Amino acid sequence: WFQGTPEGNEDRGRSMMSCFNRLGFTAVVVGNHEYDFGEKNLAALIALARYPVLGANIVERENPSLSRPYVRMFVVKRVGGIRVALVGLIASETKRVSTGPFGAAAFPDEIQSLRKLWPTLKKAADEIVLISHCGLSIDRKLAKAFPRVRLILGGHSHTPLPRGLREGSTWIAQSGGKGTTISRVTLTVDQGKHRLGVERVELVDLTQTVTADSATMGFLAATFDHIGAKWDTPIGKVVGAPDRRVRGSGRSTPVGNYVADLIRRTAKADVGLTNKGGLRSRLPQGMVTRRHVFELLPFDNSVHVMQMTGRQLSSVLSQGLRPGHLPLEISGAHYSYAVVEGRRELRKVEVAGRTINPKQLYRVATSSFLASGGDDFTIFESVESAPVGPDYLRAILLTELRNHGQIRLLDESRIRLVE
Repeated sequence: WFQGTPEGNEDRGRSMMSCFNRLGFTAVVVGNHEYDFGEKNLAALIALARYPVLGANIVERENPSLSRPYVRMFVVKRVGGIRVALVGLIASETKRVSTGPFGAAAFPDEIQSLRKLWPTLKKAADEIVLISHCGLSIDRKLAKAFPRVRLILGGHSHTPLPRGLREGSTWIAQSGGKGTTISRVTLTVDQGKHRLGVERVELVDLTQTVTADSATMGFLAATFDHIGAKWDTPIGKVVGAPDRRVRGSGRSTPVGNYVADLIRRTAKADVGLTNKGGLRSRLPQGMVTRRHVFELLPFDNSVHVMQMTGRQLSSVLSQGLRPGHLPLEISGAHYSYAVVEGRRELRKVEVAGRTINPKQLYRVATSSFLASGGDDFTIFESVESAPVGPDYLRAILLTELRNHGQIRLLDESRIRLVE
């Protein structure tokens, strides 16, 4: 709902709730990053909402049969004379891909949770629509498991679906991310059979179709007028290679190279690693502000360092090549992979220009999130790590800008796809 911008994080989402109330949502689902400032903060935000907040698989950790008190499993709305249940689901991987603290909450399997709820839903409604923050791959599994679900409105994987996606009899819509597009779904209603039909799904580009509204602009100015002076003053310059590559491509990116370099330098390590998912925007050429730095690195991650054998380091890089993951950005080393029968396999790793030695110890630095096993990088959990200092990674980057006046991006191919 709010993570990743000064407007969202300055007051931990409270001002954004005013925006959401003004938009007048019918219902929303909780996403994994809503827990980034803790479960108590999330509960306080939901108390401000003037609409239902859903999470059918947000349950008590000690008693999974009970929902957490700040969410509802579903809400029923009448559409064209028929009853439609809107059911909210959050990713069961939430604790692996975000930081918490999660309090007393647990997030059981999406399909099993919906299966338990299904008898209640069939009695309460004629049709069922899922509002999912689970990612496209899980949405497709849900559609296969529950063909009676007419529509899934998805998120989490930031996948733009220009014309939607049909899985069996179920349509899936997802708008991408960052509020640049929304999905418009056209439905038909058969009152006699009490059924919904999906006629079409399309993406609407808000940057092209929406013009400024004076009342809204006034509301935003009043809500966020304290933000600009603090966050939008130029603090330095970005030079070197333009940061144009798509992060989902599986290749090195200029800003990924820079952040991995920054981590390695800070820890005086042999190898620096960072996950592409932790880099939330691009750095533009020319003058940059604190906002640019914050939007690139909004998470409160510090730098951790550890000793790893070459075998362990290779295993970590292999974990980044699994389905549903992205290769780790790297500094002080290069690695290559091949695609074999649709799967990526690690081929060669070089540290400081030499082929990695499986038995040699290397000093490896990464973010505190990855060091704790985040993003399902479980090898890190088996290695003892230590914080390099108290500063968050974005504070280290800001210090570099203040000290040197600029940072240079390098378009080096450190991750290679080979035949």
